[in-house]
Amino acid sequence: MKRYPVLAVMLVLMMSRTAALLAPARSGSAAAARLPADTPTATWLSGESDAEITASAAATRQVQGDFYYVATNGDDDNPGTEEQPFRTISKGARVVQAGDTLYVRAGTYHEQVIVSTSGTEPNPITLSAYPGEQPIVDGQNSLPPGSWNCLLCISGEYVVVDGVGVSNSTGYGVKVSGSNNRIQSMNVHHNYLAGILVTGDNNLIESSTVWSNCRSNENGLQYPEGLPAALIAARSPSNTTIRNNTVYNNWGEGISTLEAQYTTIEDNVVYDNYSANIYIDNSSYVLVQR
Repeated sequence: MKRYPVLAVMLVLMMSRTAALLAPARSGSAAAARLPADTPTATWLSGESDAEITASAAATRQVQGDFYYVATNGDDDNPGTEEQPFRTISKGARVVQAGDTLYVRAGTYHEQVIVSTSGTEPNPITLSAYPGEQPIVDGQNSLPPGSWNCLLCISGEYVVVDGVGVSNSTGYGVKVSGSNNRIQSMNVHHNYLAGILVTGDNNLIESSTVWSNCRSNENGLQYPEGLPAALIAARSPSNTTIRNNTVYNNWGEGISTLEAQYTTIEDNVVYDNYSANIYIDNSSYVLVQR
């Protein structure tokens, strides 16, 4: 891949720790059935100590969430249990409410997924890969419809997306327009525009691999200077944290913040991108650190 001179520093950074708050579980519905073995607990962004989190959680009313399942051999007329899963992630996204978890089994899902329902701070909605499996939302270079659209679109608030692959979008891979969301452990690649675009407030992008995106500029055909960005907070978002990600071999900038404020870029590994590895443009109160 041809590379232009790096316009900003490449950071090879160390991992950091974030306190975690366990997402609650609700029983009593047909879909609640049981948790799969080795279930990962949904985590929530917090700067508090474990004791402070426990005290805060005790003081905040929590609901117990249902567990729903999606599999490539499922059916959207099913109740969404582990034994009778839904067929599409989209169906599950329409069913879940605050405190619920949607587990996605391994396989390729050729669909546009829109998560517009909101959770709450103590009861986020979680969309997660089934433990030990790697589902992929694949646009197959034919989705999403229209221009400047997204394959996985998070417009709700207090949503956790964990461990899902997103690839071959004709637009953005992931777009986070809602606020107070957490996107983690994603594998985002080969999308036509940005791999991950954040436009909402108070969002966290963490521990994800973002590579071979910005294919609109493949071989520098559209923007010789490498204008697109693979992982970007842009168009007036506030308080975006981009942390512990690996971003490489994209046909544009690696990590960027554009017309944003209070962006934190920390503990990332960013290298071998077509343009700048980290680029800050018309943004205020930006912190870049290890």
